[in-house]
Amino acid sequence: MKRNKKIENSIVKIENGKAKIDVINALQLVTKLPGAKINRKRFLRKELSTNYKKNIVEDAINNNPAHAGIKTSEINKIADSVIRYERNKVSAISFASGLPGGFAMVPALSMDVAQYFYHIIIIVQKLAYLYGFDEFEFDENEINAEAMNKIIIFMGVMVGVNSANQGLKVLSNIIGKNLTNKLAKTALTKGTIYPIVKKTLSIIGVKITKQIFANATGKIIPVVGAVLSGSISFVSFGKNCNTLKKYLSQNEIANPKFYY
Repeated sequence: MKRNKKIENSIVKIENGKAKIDVINALQLVTKLPGAKINRKRFLRKELSTNYKKNIVEDAINNNPAHAGIKTSEINKIADSVIRYERNKVSAISFASGLPGGFAMVPALSMDVAQYFYHIIIIVQKLAYLYGFDEFEFDENEINAEAMNKIIIFMGVMVGVNSANQGLKVLSNIIGKNLTNKLAKTALTKGTIYPIVKKTLSIIGVKITKQIFANATGKIIPVVGAVLSGSISFVSFGKNCNTLKKYLSQNEIANPKFYY
């Protein structure tokens, strides 16, 4: 990822001598980067075409993989492969080597945190599409409120925010009712999802900051190798992805029996 002044000055901020990640700014900036948006149709076709007939692939694209009759156990294998691929990219990110000390560290940290968030955004979309969710609507120009709300909820699940689990259940219920013709296509209004997003966001920033800055407790200190190594980001990324995968795989919309 090339250096970007807007990113450097917006993601990691200092409050009372400690580093804090601004989650909303991070998401707004990262979702505008090239490659952050995953095309659902293209992704599912690529992942499914090797092992499934054309009619099954098209059903998965038009509805979702479970609706096409693909077993959850088979989707889990694809998800594991996708997680490994993104995790290997994340492992190359090292927050430790070559960083300056003191407040001069902040721009460098912001770029590394942006890279971490970049891969989180990508894996969230891929897992969502494998386990039955609709396309996240955003592009390099802007991200709408609905897509932002979805991303926040998925990230909340990844780091263990209980309210996010509730939010994801609401999202899956809406999709399940749409696909089984129990409900007309429904937008995620402020009344249905915003209170959950607001509660999740109040917790997610703290949890992600602690996780990313690990044992350094987020303090800006002039020590070589101050914050975190690629190995730590590798472990935390993989753990977060597997937490999300487990939760998604247990949702009813990921089970073919739900549709038949």
